[in-house]
Amino acid sequence: MLDLARLQGWLSPLPECPIRLDARKIPENFLDGFRNRDCASMDCQTCGYCERIAAQAVSISPGYRTEVLKKYEEMDETMATGRLWGV
Repeated sequence: MLDLARLQGWLSPLPECPIRLDARKIPENFLDGFRNRDCASMDCQTCGYCERIAAQAVSISPGYRTEVLKKYEEMDETMATGRLWGV
């Protein structure tokens, strides 16, 4: 868990942010897309509105993404097996 916190800059700032948001790629009418959606009762995966916009506007350094996903996989494993709690 400590490795994951370090990777994500929780303990000290990262030298360079591996996640970028290009606001120019977010449609000007983005918020209008929520006028006819009830996000509180909708399944995000089924809707996909935000995911489609993020796919256009957000980029993640491939090496960073791979490293963080590996750490999350390790965390899942340690929780599922009980090793996280010394069980």
